[in-house]
Amino acid sequence: MRLDGMTKKEVASALEISDLGRLKIWMRKYRQFGEEGLIDRRRRPEDNQVLPVNEGSE
Repeated sequence: MRLDGMTKKEVASALEISDLGRLKIWMRKYRQFGEEGLIDRRRRPEDNQVLPVNEGSE
């Protein structure tokens, strides 16, 4: 990834990223793994997952 002469702060501003640390993490992942490193791999709850009901609260 090249910054084309821009500072990290300028890139973050242009992309409307408020957390400069997050930009640095994404850049490191891109350097190590390419575009695949930017795929969101966080687990999401299943749509049909049943959540426990808090009994006795109304």
